Amino acid sequence: SSPDNSLNRDVRYVDGVLYFDEGCEGSAVDSGGDCSAIVALDPERGAELWRTGPLVSNQMMLPVGPHIVAGYGFAMERDLLRIVRRSDGAVLGETFLPTAPVHLASSDTGTLHVTLRDGTVREFAMRGWDGSRPRLEPVGG
Repeated sequence: SSPDNSLNRDVRYVDGVLYFDEGCEGSAVDSGGDCSAIVALDPERGAELWRTGPLVSNQMMLPVGPHIVAGYGFAMERDLLRIVRRSDGAVLGETFLPTAPVHLASSDTGTLHVTLRDGTVREFAMRGWDGSRPRLEPVGG
């Protein structure tokens, strides 16, 4: 991303790897769509391990086991969650939301709790999380 248009909204350190989102100060349109990637760094070596494509995460991230749940949302853009594999940054799935996610939390029972910008909470079962095809399935109505 462009250094003069970059904003980090979330940083996580897990198992010796630093993950951060490389967001935009404005909308994706303002940056030509070249922002909001997740970057994984090895802080001991000072080396980038991988970087997702653009428009993956601009809200928050939640590492859960071998994956990261990444939130994305902005006015006039699609609001969603993406599942990113921690080992290589591959995006394995996405779930669309009615408005932007503002908080993510997981439970020991394998449920993801997503608070949306309008204050509502959506719950998703994290299915297949230990395999190569993880997915988020809505819980309830």
